[in-house]
Amino acid sequence: MDNQVVIFIVTMIGSILVFLTFGALVGGENIEFTYVTLFIVQFSFTTAMLFKIYDKVKKLEEKQVEKKRKTI
Repeated sequence: MDNQVVIFIVTMIGSILVFLTFGALVGGENIEFTYVTLFIVQFSFTTAMLFKIYDKVKKLEEKQVEKKRKTI
């Protein structure tokens, strides 16, 4: 979870695959394809940032647990 770029790429690939699958099921392409593509990029970036924040919070919690163990 340390590598933000990998999370971004994996999320983007997954979102594109899901979108194309739904597009194939429903059929047809129009201008909304551009909007959905931009949403996928934004969603991937947001997901990568959330995982980065989660990783930092997890590390801080581990430091606090270690600090409490040392004081006991």
